[in-house]
Amino acid sequence: MRITLFSWVLCLGILACSPGSRTEVKIPLGEIQEGPWLLTLQLNDSVALPVNLEMVNDTSVVFINGGERLTATVRFLSQDSLHIIMPYYETGFQARIGQGGNRLDGRWYNYAKEDYFIPFSAQSGLTDRFCSDASETEISHNRYEIHFSPESVDHYPALGLFKVEPSGVVLGTFATETGDYRFLQGGVCEGRLQLSCFNGSHAFLFNANLSGDSLIDGQFYSGNHWNEPWQGRVNPNYELRDPYTLTEVIDTSALGLTRFIMENGSNLTLNEVRTPGEVSIIQIMGSWCPNCLDESRFFKSLYEEYHSMGLSILPLSFESSAEVGPAYAAIHKLERDLDLPFPIYLGGSRKKSSASEAIPALNHVMSFPTTIFIDRQGKVRQVHTGFYGPSTGAYYDRYMEMAHALIRTMLSES
Repeated sequence: MRITLFSWVLCLGILACSPGSRTEVKIPLGEIQEGPWLLTLQLNDSVALPVNLEMVNDTSVVFINGGERLTATVRFLSQDSLHIIMPYYETGFQARIGQGGNRLDGRWYNYAKEDYFIPFSAQSGLTDRFCSDASETEISHNRYEIHFSPESVDHYPALGLFKVEPSGVVLGTFATETGDYRFLQGGVCEGRLQLSCFNGSHAFLFNANLSGDSLIDGQFYSGNHWNEPWQGRVNPNYELRDPYTLTEVIDTSALGLTRFIMENGSNLTLNEVRTPGEVSIIQIMGSWCPNCLDESRFFKSLYEEYHSMGLSILPLSFESSAEVGPAYAAIHKLERDLDLPFPIYLGGSRKKSSASEAIPALNHVMSFPTTIFIDRQGKVRQVHTGFYGPSTGAYYDRYMEMAHALIRTMLSES
């Protein structure tokens, strides 16, 4: 089935324009194929990252990663070119339409980074992102001890959580001590595991060979700017360090000095922003951070349930731009797309050192996000490093239960 599309964007030089530079006019357009598509990001000459799409109608397309559905806006630039605008993040696709509406060719841009793009192509009617052999059951073990950049100064541990669908499709994620790699989807074929994810902000690709109960010769690619080796083995008892022990309050008296940068460029402290007597959550985050996005959705639900009882959410965002204006533009996009009932404040630039400077009460900030739970008396009750989102299953459920219980306890105190 085809959908006839009518849209409104006119922009000279599709592969050179940015979202803010377009003049919108309505123009009639040709046809493009509705239904499933397979989009392939070409990370380098030999490495490709596939992602499933669903072309829905004349204004939207859905990106599919396992159980996640991410709806983006389609705008047409001319009879044979289009722009896909991603929600939440400052990214988008610009492409030419070919093969009678059955193919796209162009680039994915991250507008928050200077000159960052990845070439891509997309074909209608395709659904298999990787070869998946349902008879290959080695990966059916659902818990792996993982090591990224093993035996190097950049080493960090992770927990591999996988499940195999009856079709042979592998779903899962890697949980690290700073968060998770969200909804991964792929398969096992000819003894090789392949997983990918595109969440609008990051493009992730994981490959490894299966050898008995081990994953060997792994490579992790993040876009076209980073890759590292990894390996793993089945370990049903493996756990990462407790996220409540990774960041500490070293100066209680300095908590009230936490810096909030206002949109007019002035600085306020936590003592000036926070209402005395409230239970407060300080969320150390970034609008560019997918784990922070997951956490913001959860905090929105907490706010809606407990705000009338005295809960406040105080997100403090550390942004790619060092300038207040562009930083708040990115923040406001996230606020709008999530329909947040509370404002996000600017904390500084996108550096952990900047976050540590803005929040002198902590010994360090090792992850975006990091969350500080504060009771009615202004005392820190918990500091939680990272965030395990919905893709981690029981870990996500456990954190939600803890947060609800802690908030109820603090709200009940006088």
